[in-house]
Amino acid sequence: MGDNIIEKGNLEYSVSAEGKYRALLSRTFGPFSITEGKLYEAMYVDQNDGSLCVKTDSTFVPGGLKVNENGELQDSHVFYHNFGGWQGHPTNTVGTVGEQIFERVATSRIYSPESFKVEIIYLGLSGIDLKASYREYKNDIARPAFYQDLSYNLKDSSIIRYKNFRINILRATNEELECVVLED
Repeated sequence: MGDNIIEKGNLEYSVSAEGKYRALLSRTFGPFSITEGKLYEAMYVDQNDGSLCVKTDSTFVPGGLKVNENGELQDSHVFYHNFGGWQGHPTNTVGTVGEQIFERVATSRIYSPESFKVEIIYLGLSGIDLKASYREYKNDIARPAFYQDLSYNLKDSSIIRYKNFRINILRATNEELECVVLED
């Protein structure tokens, strides 16, 4: 109960490179450094692996640390990014891969114009009536005008339909549902 009978579509997004990260420690590595408690910005998002380059303090060249969305090191060296991709400074070791050196303070998602998802959620039985909920999402927000409670009398038929969805209900209890999606 509470599981999706159908989930169709995709909420496509990218993580904004404008997120803020708070340093959890102070550390100096060559001409680069971070200061505990100070806020730093994510400058770039690597499109290949989703890692971020979080800006550091620098007395010399703008540099960053390659971390995941949670602020954990993805590489033990300082990086800078140019149009050719990530460029490492192999002599400037930062720490251990996986070590959390930042905490995420704020990130934002940028949804694509095609970002759309629908789902039908099984809510259980009321007597011989199957209860479900239909929801549509645009940019990860449930659209109130496209949110509907559904009720189907299973005595009449084991096949239920909503919009373009046809589902054959094989077995339904208040704990679980067995079904076959015939059309979606």
